[in-house]
Amino acid sequence: MFIKKTGKILMLSLLAASILVPVSVSAASTATNNDYTKLKEDFSARYKNKLNISPDNSLKSVNFGMKFNRLAANDENQIIETEPNDYIESAERLPLNAYGLGMLSGYDIDVWRIDLPRDGKVMAAIASGYNGVYGTDAVLVLSDSADTAIYPMDMTQDEETGAKGFVFELEAGTYYIHAFDYNQSYESGTYAVTTAYVDNSGDTTPPSRPRVNKVDDNDRVITGIAEANSNIGVFVNGELYAANYANASGKFSVAIKPIKAGSRVEVFAMDASDNVSAPAGLFVADKTPPGLAVNKVLTKHKVITGKTERGSTVVLKQKNKVVGKGKVDSRGNFKIAIKAQKSGTKFDVATTDKYKNERKVTITVMKK
Repeated sequence: MFIKKTGKILMLSLLAASILVPVSVSAASTATNNDYTKLKEDFSARYKNKLNISPDNSLKSVNFGMKFNRLAANDENQIIETEPNDYIESAERLPLNAYGLGMLSGYDIDVWRIDLPRDGKVMAAIASGYNGVYGTDAVLVLSDSADTAIYPMDMTQDEETGAKGFVFELEAGTYYIHAFDYNQSYESGTYAVTTAYVDNSGDTTPPSRPRVNKVDDNDRVITGIAEANSNIGVFVNGELYAANYANASGKFSVAIKPIKAGSRVEVFAMDASDNVSAPAGLFVADKTPPGLAVNKVLTKHKVITGKTERGSTVVLKQKNKVVGKGKVDSRGNFKIAIKAQKSGTKFDVATTDKYKNERKVTITVMKK
């Protein structure tokens, strides 16, 4: 999964839930939207009393679809809550495998919307103090689009982190996570919440290779087309660099910092079942003109000197006509021979790199 390191701790802490023995699922009572008392009753009745502490060895024995550990270093997969989000009508959308980050205090309730593309076993997990800001006991209740509470088939809690995982057998559709502080504390605390399929019994077909538009060293976004709603991971020289999601039409736009020319970029698509596509590979084009610095030229001088990118070609122009050429040494220094010129004479010095990027400066001959 293209996930944040802080999120990886949460998800790895809940792996055991994917191997618990299924039991019957029932939906009962009503979450009554932002009714804190009702939510707490639902949690106490059918969630809290079945939590168990997962031994460390079982956590290490299960693969939760973490096919690429190197995918776990990305900020793009975090979604910060935006208030107001107390009702299902104002719920924040949380894509599968993404991490919703929020803050709770008192009777505050945060509602997150989950869209499932297929039937399957799904885990909803929550942990308090994702960035070290503790103060609450964050828990969750899942409801359907009619705001009816859905009870989990299995639950687990990690002893070390306190993270809680709830496993549901769900049909494709829209669901809502109601996150709240079980202790009703008025001391604020942060939490992280995430959802993911914990089975691969449905879709096992990898997405098609993404189609990626050309990238140069000035670009701050990578765009293309991939499987609709898939998680897009951008790797640079074998390391995860950035990630985002394709929209419902398959179009994606991943924000990046400019990448060095010549770097190898690979773009993967991962679907909701953790199937990963073959990579679309390309090299970053050099579209940056070489640097150019020209020293002062006086009437007594018979050479123009300066510095540019090594390997570049430097020419001297006057009225768009080439009147001289210079050699660039291994350090980027160049010299162009000229005749002594009158004060006020103007020249253009142009440097061109091997990728045909050009930079030009105009100089004026001076007396001193």
